[in-house]
Amino acid sequence: MSEQITITLSNEIYQQIAQQATLNRQNISDVVHDVVVRTFTPQNSPVNPARDKMLQEVEAYKKLHPVLVKTHLGQFVAIFQGQLVDSDPDKQTLFFRIKENFPNQIVLQRQVLLEVDPVFGS
Repeated sequence: MSEQITITLSNEIYQQIAQQATLNRQNISDVVHDVVVRTFTPQNSPVNPARDKMLQEVEAYKKLHPVLVKTHLGQFVAIFQGQLVDSDPDKQTLFFRIKENFPNQIVLQRQVLLEVDPVFGS
Protein backbone atom coordinates (compact mmCIF):
# COMPACT_ATOMS: atom_id res chain seq x y z
CA MET A 1 0.00 0.00 0.00
CA SER A 2 1.21 3.50 -0.79
CA GLU A 3 0.20 6.94 0.33
CA GLN A 4 0.42 10.15 -1.63
CA ILE A 5 1.44 13.28 0.23
CA THR A 6 2.08 16.92 -0.54
CA ILE A 7 5.08 18.66 0.98
CA THR A 8 6.31 22.22 0.92
CA LEU A 9 10.02 22.78 0.35
CA SER A 10 12.12 25.90 0.30
CA ASN A 11 13.12 27.06 -3.18
CA GLU A 12 16.73 26.24 -2.38
CA ILE A 13 15.98 22.60 -1.51
CA TYR A 14 13.62 22.25 -4.47
CA GLN A 15 16.35 23.52 -6.83
CA GLN A 16 18.83 21.00 -5.41
CA ILE A 17 16.33 18.18 -5.92
CA ALA A 18 15.53 19.37 -9.46
CA GLN A 19 19.24 19.49 -10.27
CA GLN A 20 19.73 15.95 -8.94
CA ALA A 21 16.72 14.76 -10.96
CA THR A 22 18.15 16.27 -14.13
CA LEU A 23 21.56 14.71 -13.53
CA ASN A 24 20.03 11.28 -12.90
CA ARG A 25 17.37 11.63 -15.60
CA GLN A 26 14.64 11.09 -13.01
CA ASN A 27 11.39 12.76 -12.07
CA ILE A 28 11.60 15.07 -9.06
CA SER A 29 9.12 12.86 -7.18
CA ASP A 30 11.37 9.82 -7.80
CA VAL A 31 14.38 11.62 -6.32
CA VAL A 32 12.39 12.58 -3.20
CA HIS A 33 11.00 9.04 -2.92
CA ASP A 34 14.50 7.53 -3.14
CA VAL A 35 15.81 9.84 -0.41
CA VAL A 36 12.93 8.98 1.91
CA VAL A 37 13.28 5.24 1.29
CA ARG A 38 17.04 5.34 1.95
CA THR A 39 16.49 7.35 5.11
CA PHE A 40 13.85 5.06 6.58
CA THR A 41 15.07 1.60 5.66
CA PRO A 42 15.34 -0.66 8.73
CA GLN A 43 19.14 -0.55 8.87
CA ASN A 44 19.03 3.28 8.96
CA SER A 45 16.10 3.69 11.34
CA PRO A 46 17.35 3.68 14.90
CA VAL A 47 15.11 1.77 17.27
CA ASN A 48 14.49 3.56 20.52
CA PRO A 49 15.96 1.37 23.27
CA ALA A 50 12.78 1.92 25.29
CA ARG A 51 10.57 0.55 22.50
CA ASP A 52 10.35 -3.01 23.83
CA LYS A 53 9.50 -1.79 27.32
CA MET A 54 6.75 0.46 25.97
CA LEU A 55 5.35 -2.40 23.89
CA GLN A 56 5.19 -4.50 27.07
CA GLU A 57 3.20 -1.73 28.77
CA VAL A 58 0.86 -1.53 25.76
CA GLU A 59 0.23 -5.27 26.03
CA ALA A 60 -0.44 -4.90 29.76
CA TYR A 61 -2.92 -2.12 29.00
CA LYS A 62 -4.72 -4.39 26.53
CA LYS A 63 -5.03 -7.10 29.20
CA LEU A 64 -6.27 -4.57 31.77
CA HIS A 65 -8.65 -2.89 29.31
CA PRO A 66 -11.85 -4.83 30.14
CA VAL A 67 -11.59 -3.79 33.79
CA LEU A 68 -10.41 -0.27 33.00
CA VAL A 69 -13.46 0.34 30.81
CA LYS A 70 -15.66 -0.43 33.82
CA THR A 71 -13.66 1.60 36.32
CA HIS A 72 -11.87 4.38 34.40
CA LEU A 73 -13.78 5.00 31.15
CA GLY A 74 -12.82 8.41 29.74
CA GLN A 75 -10.00 8.91 32.23
CA PHE A 76 -6.30 8.89 31.52
CA VAL A 77 -4.41 6.00 33.08
CA ALA A 78 -0.75 5.24 33.71
CA ILE A 79 0.59 1.70 33.33
CA PHE A 80 3.99 0.86 34.83
CA GLN A 81 5.50 -2.62 34.96
CA GLY A 82 2.18 -4.09 33.85
CA GLN A 83 0.14 -2.43 36.60
CA LEU A 84 -2.22 0.51 36.82
CA VAL A 85 -0.29 3.02 38.93
CA ASP A 86 -2.30 6.23 38.54
CA SER A 87 -5.24 7.84 36.77
CA ASP A 88 -6.78 11.25 36.31
CA PRO A 89 -9.51 12.83 34.22
CA ASP A 90 -6.96 15.47 33.13
CA LYS A 91 -4.19 14.35 30.79
CA GLN A 92 -1.69 17.05 31.80
CA THR A 93 -2.23 16.57 35.52
CA LEU A 94 -1.48 12.86 35.12
CA PHE A 95 1.53 13.58 32.92
CA PHE A 96 3.17 15.87 35.48
CA ARG A 97 2.44 13.51 38.36
CA ILE A 98 3.95 10.57 36.47
CA LYS A 99 6.96 12.66 35.51
CA GLU A 100 7.50 13.48 39.19
CA ASN A 101 6.76 10.04 40.64
CA PHE A 102 8.45 7.92 37.95
CA PRO A 103 11.42 9.96 36.72
CA ASN A 104 13.26 8.45 33.75
CA GLN A 105 10.91 5.45 33.69
CA ILE A 106 8.83 4.09 30.84
CA VAL A 107 5.20 4.65 31.81
CA LEU A 108 2.37 4.22 29.33
CA GLN A 109 -0.23 6.97 29.59
CA ARG A 110 -3.44 6.48 27.66
CA GLN A 111 -7.05 7.50 27.73
CA VAL A 112 -9.41 4.62 28.40
CA LEU A 113 -11.88 4.38 25.53
CA LEU A 114 -14.48 1.73 24.75
CA GLU A 115 -12.24 0.14 22.13
CA VAL A 116 -8.81 -1.05 23.20
CA ASP A 117 -7.23 0.14 19.92
CA PRO A 118 -9.49 2.85 18.47
CA VAL A 119 -9.19 3.51 14.76
CA PHE A 120 -9.33 7.17 13.86
CA GLY A 121 -10.58 8.41 10.48
CA SER A 122 -8.10 8.87 7.71
